[in-house]
Amino acid sequence: MADSPQAWANALLNRLGIPPNRGNVRALVGWAQAEGGHWKNQARFNPLNTTQPEPGAGNTGSQGNIKAYKDWQQGLNATVATLRNGRYGGILQALKGNDPGAIARAIGSSPWGTNASLVAKTIGGTTGTPVRAGGRAIASAASATRTIPGIDRSRERGALIAQFLQDKNANPVDLALGVRQLQDTPSRTVTTGSSSPSSSAPAGRGSVANFGGKPVASWIAKELNWARANGWTGSVSSGYRSVAEQARIYNSGVRPAAKPGQSNHNFTAFPGGAVDVTNAQQLAQILARKPGGSLLRWAGSKDPVHFSHPHAGGY
Repeated sequence: MADSPQAWANALLNRLGIPPNRGNVRALVGWAQAEGGHWKNQARFNPLNTTQPEPGAGNTGSQGNIKAYKDWQQGLNATVATLRNGRYGGILQALKGNDPGAIARAIGSSPWGTNASLVAKTIGGTTGTPVRAGGRAIASAASATRTIPGIDRSRERGALIAQFLQDKNANPVDLALGVRQLQDTPSRTVTTGSSSPSSSAPAGRGSVANFGGKPVASWIAKELNWARANGWTGSVSSGYRSVAEQARIYNSGVRPAAKPGQSNHNFTAFPGGAVDVTNAQQLAQILARKPGGSLLRWAGSKDPVHFSHPHAGGY
């Protein structure tokens, strides 16, 4: 029925009573790509990762209560019900036009939580055509250039190799994967400014900040500070970890735990970085209300205390 992004977009617009056109179909396809539902995660028949209850629908566990629906008809009904619940009038109005940038801005300014720049970038990525989410095109020239220093990870690689040599049962393949994850990052020159494609995400070299006495990636600390100011009452139980610390946790038998050098906790530069917290469900609910969306995602039942930025379907 709608088993391609384009077919789904057309079906959704028809259900909404909005005539499909090139702009609104492109925008919905890009929005679905930014959300990652159905085709990239377990939210079956739910490209926009809605949480609308439907008879027989299950929870994916990802980000709390995102739904997996029984079929396309149920998924479309749920998405239509969500968009018509009174909170997304701006999106519905923008979808009646033919401007993907206007639709991206409406999504970003709504309570849905998807960042407008990210949606504009994925819309443009589906066709190779820059899309405007603000005053200028997302792919236009930026206002300044700067050099980002490289990252030397030789000490971390050394710690990983030392751990391998101490463990008689260690797998050489795991060592190779860990060393690959810890490659040095060369210095590079980037453009920055309001029109930068990466303006929605932290750029440059990662760093560590302090949150409640715990070291966390700086970009994560900003998210947690916003949540704290908006009512989150939890605390950080674990943030940034060295490879040696990760090895101690992994070797203790605690699960879930990634192998040393393969955990998001071992990294600080976005999209790397992770944090384990108390009052995780409260934090997820508060971050879901952040204007423009939050970069942190809750792992849900997969790891109930864990937040990171999902990439390649993982946490």
